[in-house]
Amino acid sequence: FWTAPPDHGVALGADGGGPAISLRSKRDRAAAWRRAVVRDRLAEGRRAVYLALTRATHGAVITWGPLPGAAGSPLAALLHPQPLWPERIAAHLDGLTPAEWRAELAELEALPGVAVRDAPPAPATPAPPPETQIPPARAFSGRWLDLQWGRTSFSGLTRDAPHATHAGADEPEPSLDLGLTPPPARPLLMATVPPGAVTGTCAHGILEEWDFQDPAALPAACAEGLARHGLPPGWAPALAAGLGAAVRVPLPALGGFSLAQVPRSARLDELAFVLPVDTPIDGATLARIMADHPGPGLPPGYREHLAALPAAPVRGFLSGSIDLTCRHDGRWYAMDYKTNRLGQSASDYTPQRVERAMIDGHYVLQAHLYAVALHRFLTVRLGSAYAPEAHFGGLAWLFLRGMHPDHPPGTGIWAHTPPIERVEALSACLGAPPPPPAPPGDAAPPHPGVL
Repeated sequence: FWTAPPDHGVALGADGGGPAISLRSKRDRAAAWRRAVVRDRLAEGRRAVYLALTRATHGAVITWGPLPGAAGSPLAALLHPQPLWPERIAAHLDGLTPAEWRAELAELEALPGVAVRDAPPAPATPAPPPETQIPPARAFSGRWLDLQWGRTSFSGLTRDAPHATHAGADEPEPSLDLGLTPPPARPLLMATVPPGAVTGTCAHGILEEWDFQDPAALPAACAEGLARHGLPPGWAPALAAGLGAAVRVPLPALGGFSLAQVPRSARLDELAFVLPVDTPIDGATLARIMADHPGPGLPPGYREHLAALPAAPVRGFLSGSIDLTCRHDGRWYAMDYKTNRLGQSASDYTPQRVERAMIDGHYVLQAHLYAVALHRFLTVRLGSAYAPEAHFGGLAWLFLRGMHPDHPPGTGIWAHTPPIERVEALSACLGAPPPPPAPPGDAAPPHPGVL
């Protein structure tokens, strides 16, 4: 918001009615196209600033003034209206004195709810202590920095894995579509919503804020989510239709309930966790543990795929955030939303295709790390009342684009309840968790039906 949009030297334009691309050409036409691109980026930035300021719940405070490089920024275009050419805005602001700059901002106070205040003076920088008070540098000998110690996550563990995608960016940016793929006979509801990291982030935010039991509120939630992420409002009908259908799909491997049956009071969205890792872990270590405990949730061949994970051993802390932690019929579940585009029709989201995506993206590892987090969460929250066989429900990784109640059961869904022995072994591999707090005095342990 405070800096000018970059000019990467790539221009898009129209030549004779058709698209044209210029890569760092010095022709006058290409230069004009580049100026148009920068102008469009500035307009988009101004719109994003406007949305950010007008969507605030309680208030928004911005710092503004003659800052270096700010003359061509979206904030400058919004607060000092001029013809939308960066050089004109910059020339206008460069010619203002501080008093004239402040006077232009004061005109904004005529708008409802806008107040302009002078920033308080910066505190004086304390003088450095005399050199005689600076202790000499300590000499270290015979000691080494522990390069294995740090903080990592599922994204960190799989960053260098081939074909891996990372948390927060479920799907890669779309490649160039040359129109060579024939359209499916029955396209998916979200077929017109293009893939991309921003699309995935937007869908996650909508599901986080929307009450699954209030379908009437979904269209407005989609419209607001698209606006918040700067995406076209025309995507809202398809996005609402797709998400609304996905939450109505039964999860057969987990007892057959759907997300539409989960009330707001029985769910936690974006449950963050930080797990201490006492012993260095890597793909080979995790693969050996999984191989020792076969059963549901471990696809054939994944052990070898995990063992080849090119990640250096790490210890310290493992962090993450579970998209959805929910309770149904007294059992708890960890779920993750995926907006990956596996194809254009329901046949591209069969259980076999989804399992392949789970293996290729190392989402199987992600699911098991989240299973450990859920297991430890329930250990702490339920205390001595926690019985894994009764309370640990399982895992569901939901590929939203392929989910619809009319599709064959299991379409777009990877759902399993891994053996608790495997979850406990993975938990032990990370290190002993802190003991759950004992109830004070004669207080009863937390009720099993309360998150």
